[in-house]
Formats: sequence, C-alpha cells, structure tokens
Amino acid sequence: SDDFHHVDKNNLIYNNPIGLYVFIFYALSVYIKNLTHLNKSICQMHHACKSIQTINHWEINLMKKLWLLLIFSLLSNTLHAKSKEPIKSIDIYITPYYSAQNGKAEVVNTYELINHLLLSNKLDDFKKAVQLVEAAPDNVTPMTLMVLAARAYDFGLRDEAVFWFYNGKNRYITLGDVIDTKDKMFFETRTTMGAFLNLIGSFINSYAFCDINKQREIYQKSINWVREHPYQIIFSKELPSPHTDRQAALKKSEKELDDILKNQDAYFANPKNLAEFQAKRKANNADQQFCW
Repeated sequence: SDDFHHVDKNNLIYNNPIGLYVFIFYALSVYIKNLTHLNKSICQMHHACKSIQTINHWEINLMKKLWLLLIFSLLSNTLHAKSKEPIKSIDIYITPYYSAQNGKAEVVNTYELINHLLLSNKLDDFKKAVQLVEAAPDNVTPMTLMVLAARAYDFGLRDEAVFWFYNGKNRYITLGDVIDTKDKMFFETRTTMGAFLNLIGSFINSYAFCDINKQREIYQKSINWVREHPYQIIFSKELPSPHTDRQAALKKSEKELDDILKNQDAYFANPKNLAEFQAKRKANNADQQFCW
C-alpha cells in the first residue's frame, strides 16, 4: 500500500543488509561526487539551505511500501545487539556534514546560523540553536533537523530527539512528494539523507518504541508541526514539480502521514503483532540498551 510512507531505516548498518546497502550507496555517492562534482548547491535559493534534501520519486514509493516491514522487522537490530549496556550517544560519521564520537560533535556543517552552537557541545548552546530553528522553521532543511535530533539524544533529551527526527523525516517526505527530484543533481543529497535516516533512525526508533503510546503522541505532534510549518522551498518555482497545484499535492502528502499513524495503530491493535514486536526487541536487547 502507498500508505506506508515512512522512510526510516530502523537498524544500524553493521547488523542488517538493508542498512549496509544504504551505507554503500552513500559511500559511492561521495566517491562519485569527488570525481564528477554532482553536488549542485542551491543555497542562493533560500538563506537556510546548505543543499536541498531530496529523494527520487521511485525511492519515495518504495519506502512507503517498506515502512511497516522496516519498523516491525528491523527495529531492534542494532550495532551492539549482543550488548546490554545502555546506549547514551549517537556516534556516527556522515561526511562532510556531521560526525560525533562519545556524545561529542566533531563536525556540524548543515546550517550556518547554528553550526557553531551545535558544535560547542554545550547544552545552553543547543537550546539556543533550537530557539533559532523554532523562531523561523519554514526554511530549515531536513538534514538540519536530523542533526538537532542527534544532538538532543546526546544531551539526554531523548523525547525531544524523537520529535526532531520525525520532523526531519516527515518534512523530507513532503518535499519528495511535491518536487520532481529525478535529476541527477540531487543524487548526493538523496544518499546523504538516506544515511542520516538509517544511522540516526536506528537509535531514535529503538528508543521511541520503548513506549508505544508515547511514540504515537510524539509522531502525531510531528505531523502537526510539519502541517503547521510547510517547507517553503516546496513552492519555489526554481524547482520543478509534476503538480500544477503544489498546495494540493502537499495536502495529499500530509494526509498520507496521518494514514501512517492509522496503519501503525491497526498493526499494534493485533495482540499477536504486538507480542512479536516486543519479543524481537527483547531478543536484540533493545530494552536494556534504550529503555532506561
């Protein structure tokens, strides 16, 4: 069903072949960039843009169909699946946009206005960055929202991390539903966002589904946020769209976000599905790692 509209990859690359393929795809894109300069920055189009975060139409449709499969089959597969130690930081490397080790950011390169605040590794600076995003959210890229999520998790603000991650993912989905992003100029941004979704999502969703009711509340809050703050680049005439009425296309995309939540509710309403889901988490030590 096209209602399966999420683009999360809910496992780390080292423990799941789908994640591995995403990572390889990303690595190849960086290599191709260095050889052919495929990355076409369009920062001049609006002040908050480092590069447009987009996704091909075929990828959007595929990811819609894979959402429940990914959530319910792969959620609990983590890098430290054999460990029961709490995972308290998101340590990842996505060149050249973001890297962090031991809960400390080493590179932040997504939004010039707040890069230095997110890089300082100080909670007060993180809160200032959030305030700046909240003051003018309509042009903030999905990639920046992903970095906010990672930083929030590192500071122990895990519910806030879930919220920003879903905001980034859902904004990314609406962008891909409205804009025609088949051009090869978007190749790197597609693969970069795929890496963010895969790597950060493995941590965020593993925590979020510790409490399914709370996860649902945060997801609903994110849908509301995306609806209240439509991504303005969607309406730029400099970006092609197959839709004559972009506003109507956006509304359709937002409706599909609502449908995801309905599908999730229906899935967990089945006691067998819920029991299988919880058993997979237990087998992969997800509760010990994330539900603390």
